[in-house]
Amino acid sequence: MRLTFSVLFALIVPVLGICAMLSYFSRKKIGKAVALLNISLIPPVIGNLMVIGSANSQLAYIGNYMYFVGMNLVMYALLKFTVVYCQGAGNGQKVPVFIYIMLVLDTIQLLLNPVFHHVFEMKTIEAYGEEYYITESYIGQMIHRSVDYGVLAGILLVFIMIVIQNPKVYREKYSVILVVMIVIGIWQSVCVFGQTLINTSMIGFGLLGLLIFYFSLHYRPLRLLDKMLSDIASEMPEALFVFDPNGICVWANEQGCQLADIKANTCDLASEKLSGIFGEVLNNTCSQA
Repeated sequence: MRLTFSVLFALIVPVLGICAMLSYFSRKKIGKAVALLNISLIPPVIGNLMVIGSANSQLAYIGNYMYFVGMNLVMYALLKFTVVYCQGAGNGQKVPVFIYIMLVLDTIQLLLNPVFHHVFEMKTIEAYGEEYYITESYIGQMIHRSVDYGVLAGILLVFIMIVIQNPKVYREKYSVILVVMIVIGIWQSVCVFGQTLINTSMIGFGLLGLLIFYFSLHYRPLRLLDKMLSDIASEMPEALFVFDPNGICVWANEQGCQLADIKANTCDLASEKLSGIFGEVLNNTCSQA
């Protein structure tokens, strides 16, 4: 099990790195924010890779530091991404400065753990015939979790607002990311509070990076475009028919239905009806199309 997840985590890192690089050089305005988010997802993954793949408690200790501090970086990058991606939510209000201050102060208190030992200590347990390192959490860890979960809750609220505000046909690019963040948040909570040996939610981090990369830079609202084109075609004053390669009519607007004396659910009769009106010219045109 340890080897399997070590390989998976090791594969996630270059994938996130490639997404970050491609995003950074994108010409789209949101490219830099997507690049920062993908880069920020790498330290927690590497940290967990060090924890599960190490037989040395000191390396596992450093890995936990990378994970905890990296989560603050993820929250910061997710805030920056949300501001650009969800423009219009919250009436254009900016992220309150105190949220960034909380993330900075929390990072400082995490880094002071070697001095005060108030965040966590390492414990060794036996499982599956091997030694695993887990953390024993203290008050500093509770503070860290409260800050990160609070920031995540605010981000989710913004996405919920933008999903509600947008037309139904255009919600997909927001709702998919919203659902993934909720799933990963629950997944992460199960791993953290259940004290699982391996934080498998890092796989979700890779998925989140890929989805944000796709929906931010390459997604095209095809359903929206289809509806717009359908509305335009339906409102045309001219009769319009759409034929498949076999010359069978698959769609006609209202004017076309009136011309061919057919109904919307009997479009396949249009070829025969139109042939009676226009003769063999229609058949030749359809066959050539």
